[in-house]
Amino acid sequence: MRRVTRTWGTATAIAAPTAATAGMAVGARRFALALARLRVTRRGLQIALGLLWLLDGALQLQPFMLRSSFATQVLAPAAAGQPHWVAGPVQWAANLVAAHPVAWDVPFGLIQLLLGVGILVPRTTRLALAASLPWALGVWYFGESLSGLASGNASLLTGAPGSILLYAVLAVVAWPRRGRSDIAPARWLPLAWAVLWVGAAVLQALPMNNTGADL
Repeated sequence: MRRVTRTWGTATAIAAPTAATAGMAVGARRFALALARLRVTRRGLQIALGLLWLLDGALQLQPFMLRSSFATQVLAPAAAGQPHWVAGPVQWAANLVAAHPVAWDVPFGLIQLLLGVGILVPRTTRLALAASLPWALGVWYFGESLSGLASGNASLLTGAPGSILLYAVLAVVAWPRRGRSDIAPARWLPLAWAVLWVGAAVLQALPMNNTGADL
């Protein structure tokens, strides 16, 4: 009788983990099926991009950004170590903003808020996406100094290739096709994602990024 009891107890102890494992497998299978049904559409990317522009606009209107410190501590330092064709225009823009920070920064923030709202509203999505392209490239050049790509020691750690540049890429990927936004993004999106990571590896391997001081 004792042997039977011990055997039954051992079988129960073995069966319990097996049942738990089977339950986990079923849960994982259901999760995988749910992911398979999840569709990434151009409209979904538009909504994500619109929310990012709204966040950027709100951050642009912080009290710190409404003072000359925005130009002297954010814009001007980005020009350090850049070639003249980048540092010159960036320094010019920093001096311009430093002279009248509120007059420049408030429109900057409002433009980004309008871009976010315009992308989120279906009727104005195409127009807002088109407007976001030159604005993103302008901010990438004058505000981020090309994210240091021209300096020779840029990397993901320093913000390269630039978040605002990725906004421009997403705007093109999410562009409505034939008036429809419920279709899949551009087919070259995975290629762009791969270029981002391969490019990051190349930047990290540059000689100027290979010392402890640089890191």
